[in-house]
Amino acid sequence: MPELPINCTPQVSLPDYWCMKLPDEVTWDDYYACCATCDYTEAEDVTKLLGHPNVIQNPMEEECERVTRGYRCGNPEDYQKVPEAEKEDISAKASEWRLLFQMGTVETDDYELMFGDAGYIYFWIRREDLLNRRFDRIWLILQCY
Repeated sequence: MPELPINCTPQVSLPDYWCMKLPDEVTWDDYYACCATCDYTEAEDVTKLLGHPNVIQNPMEEECERVTRGYRCGNPEDYQKVPEAEKEDISAKASEWRLLFQMGTVETDDYELMFGDAGYIYFWIRREDLLNRRFDRIWLILQCY
């Protein structure tokens, strides 16, 4: 990858509607009204440091917690191998995971780096590990269209 300049611009970052655990009475219209109030529009192909991920497939926090505990996440059968008693704890601990960095397609006149089919790579870290600068405990996840 060639050396490229970066331009950091602060932006509002909101969780994806599907990633939030909202009561049934909260609708898409409510979500869009909140986005408008916050002056939020989801940018395409965005690379970001911290904030909320632009989710393509599924929320990733529980996946990070399962993999950290040694469970594979490649197919539905892998999820079924997690003991029922542990699934609840995994769900609870998933909230400790934070997006550290999300990277989209990098493109210049003579170079392109794309993840899958116009996807992102996401670097996840537990909040405590971020506070203690334990960057050796990061998980990388790829999602694409």
